Amino acid sequence: MAFLDDAVLRELAGHNIEGAPIGHLAFGEYVYAEGSAEFKPEPWMQVVSPEVLIRFPVGSLVARRSFIFARAGFGKSNLNKLLFSELYRDTPTVEKRGGRKVKVGTVLFDPDGEYFWPDDKGRPGLCDVPHLEDKLVVFTSRKAPSPYYGSFVAGDIRLDIRRLRPADVISIALDPERQEQQNVRKLRGLNDSKWAQLVDMIHRDGNSTDLQQVSALLDLEYPKQEAEATAARSNMTAIVRMLHDPKSRMLDLLMLALREGKLCVVDISQMRGGQSLILSGLILRRIFDHNQREFTEATPHTIPTIAVIEEAQSVLGGEATTSEPYVEWVKEGRKYDLGALLVTQQPGSIPVEILSQGDNWFIFHLLSQADLMALKRANAHFSDDLLSSLLNEPIPGQGVFWSSVGGKPYPVSLRVLSFEQRYSPQDPRYTKEAAATAVAGLRERLGEVPEKSSETEPGSGGEDPGDGDYLAQTIQNLAQSLKNDPLGKELATERGKPYGALQGWVAEHLPSGWDNPKDWAHHNLPRVLDAAFGKGAWEGYSAPNRKGRNIRWVRLRRGE
Repeated sequence: MAFLDDAVLRELAGHNIEGAPIGHLAFGEYVYAEGSAEFKPEPWMQVVSPEVLIRFPVGSLVARRSFIFARAGFGKSNLNKLLFSELYRDTPTVEKRGGRKVKVGTVLFDPDGEYFWPDDKGRPGLCDVPHLEDKLVVFTSRKAPSPYYGSFVAGDIRLDIRRLRPADVISIALDPERQEQQNVRKLRGLNDSKWAQLVDMIHRDGNSTDLQQVSALLDLEYPKQEAEATAARSNMTAIVRMLHDPKSRMLDLLMLALREGKLCVVDISQMRGGQSLILSGLILRRIFDHNQREFTEATPHTIPTIAVIEEAQSVLGGEATTSEPYVEWVKEGRKYDLGALLVTQQPGSIPVEILSQGDNWFIFHLLSQADLMALKRANAHFSDDLLSSLLNEPIPGQGVFWSSVGGKPYPVSLRVLSFEQRYSPQDPRYTKEAAATAVAGLRERLGEVPEKSSETEPGSGGEDPGDGDYLAQTIQNLAQSLKNDPLGKELATERGKPYGALQGWVAEHLPSGWDNPKDWAHHNLPRVLDAAFGKGAWEGYSAPNRKGRNIRWVRLRRGE
């Protein structure tokens, strides 16, 4: 038997490649970390020479599929925090057409609330990493332990579901067996205006909402179809109570933060399992649809994003409708600049066709033979000897790393560096003042919705801004501005104005930071016109433009 000399050992283990150090070469109790100032050995370890660092080009997480497999307590969260603290040492970018550099954002769904603030044992979180101070954005409903940690919080985790497509909300939030019910099909088919009206009514009155009003919105015949209206009201009450907040601009803040390349943590620890999957599924669907839509544009403005999904087996292994956004993201997201880091204790529950597409694998101790065999079927590099070590050496923090990206396409055994030893809580006594984080800049860019006093009362289609209801206030502001704008005054002429010109005007006059303004204007222009001139006071008609092509026009009705 011959042993490799130090230089060859380092070369084979990837010590010399470019990348962030994530651990040391390790075989059981033998850890190649002699002379390392950062490494703190345990009493049972044999620290040997030379120091051999395992390096990982963390940019390899971008637009790729990565997996972390381990039982609870064996280092999944430690590795996750280590990877993203290194990835965002400098904001990651991807190169687009023409050499344009676009920033990469990350959305990390935190089911245990352990990633951002120190836990109750004093172990540090991502807020304690100094170079993440201007890159980390947290969405949580928990109360901050100090002004310093509170300065990372951008807002609550509830959504304004009026801004989402009804088909997306209903298909993700309701069980598969209910999707073909008549009331559910009616809910999915609502237009944006009726959907917003229904959500507002349900938010205000819940299960006491007037059934005649519900029937009118759903085009149901009351009282003949009272049962369908009652079922629709019940379904909507559950959804609205679970997800909706009319004051929330979380989606605007999140999309803006991702566009600017921030590391966003969404704390879903206060939600039940099904509720958290629905919320995260709606967020992923929103990002996916945006990038898919931009993909076909002449100059696409996609938002490169990495999604970190814990308990991945619960959303990738079943047939539930809540799984659709996750499966869609993992299978099709790469061409839209979407990457995924999937964390699970049960790799055997994830379909082999998804496992086999993984680019980076981090595997720690596993106990189930089914899980180990699933790994072998999906990745032939994990032979019986490696699987045996993963089964029989339950050492927290030690595992096997394989990547198809970094030029070393073979498994390497490692002991992962300790995030807890590298960083310590920045505010251990919880007395520190607020920090200059990225959140203040995001809120400033988002802009407030001003409250304008109307010179005239809105027509019968006027929106009634409730207390803190930014959406109704926005529509009222747009309506007032349109009435006073030369464009709005031209609607009183015989020809009126093109529908597209009005859509463009609405998109340009939305508050800054509004997510997807063109699409919102396309679907909600009738609401603005109703608020400005009253329902029935305007009409759309088809007529040729200057080039002779038939387009849609808008004008006020005669006598108005």
